[in-house]
Amino acid sequence: VPALWQRDVDAVVVIAHECHDVLAPILSRHPEWRLSFVGTGHCHRTSVQAAAGTPIVGPTWRLAHYARVRLSIDKAAAARERAHVDSYELVEVGSKVDDPPPSADAAFDSAIAQWNAEMKRTLGNVIGFSKSGLAQSSTGLGRWIVGAWRQELGVDAALTTTGAIRQSLPAGPVTLATVHSIMPFDNELFICELTGAALGELSKRSSAVYTGPKALDPTKKYRVATTDFLYFGGDGYTFQQHDKKPTRTGKSWREPVITWTQKQRTTDQKPLEALIAR
Repeated sequence: VPALWQRDVDAVVVIAHECHDVLAPILSRHPEWRLSFVGTGHCHRTSVQAAAGTPIVGPTWRLAHYARVRLSIDKAAAARERAHVDSYELVEVGSKVDDPPPSADAAFDSAIAQWNAEMKRTLGNVIGFSKSGLAQSSTGLGRWIVGAWRQELGVDAALTTTGAIRQSLPAGPVTLATVHSIMPFDNELFICELTGAALGELSKRSSAVYTGPKALDPTKKYRVATTDFLYFGGDGYTFQQHDKKPTRTGKSWREPVITWTQKQRTTDQKPLEALIAR
């Protein structure tokens, strides 16, 4: 921030992928930064507050809100004194999927329609069917993902985390787009060899989504599928410490889920969630 002010700028703002309650104490310790606005986004909860005279505005996710900050700039004033915050607020614009808001911009609506059509062409292939859908926090949704890894890769166990699953499975046709929405990151699947003791420790974490043997032999080695993100220490997982030379599958973490789901040939009479429950 001090380096930016040396460039004779009129105002400095910060957009951070961090929670507001983490940033507020930092800003309170540095009033000399003279920030005009800080936007936060990580915890998926709204916040409108100020620290050291700086507005800190945090929306939830999926563009359900945006921050509106009005600044007056006095070009004749000294550096760090030119910007004045007139107002700041959090504006809600979100809506339910089945209840879209009224149009506010015809040109923007047209652009959205064009991208929707492109998405349907590329990711519109139907690979399955769900009669009731599965909630994002449900065990069934996680079991679908890690169960498909285990089956398609032929491993003893599979593990991901709740944070990797980004939305619910809606009722109706399951498309490639559905899988991409639920699993949006471009992760690769790794296969690690872990002792039962190590696997037991990792699978008992509160964030773990796990399928595999319930009774683990502490000294036996198990082949475990996980993502490169978790292997390299994401979310504090320690796969790399237990296996220095994992097998890189070269497969996207979505690929086994898509393949397994296509094989099941699910329908309204044989929905996906019924197979997962069994």
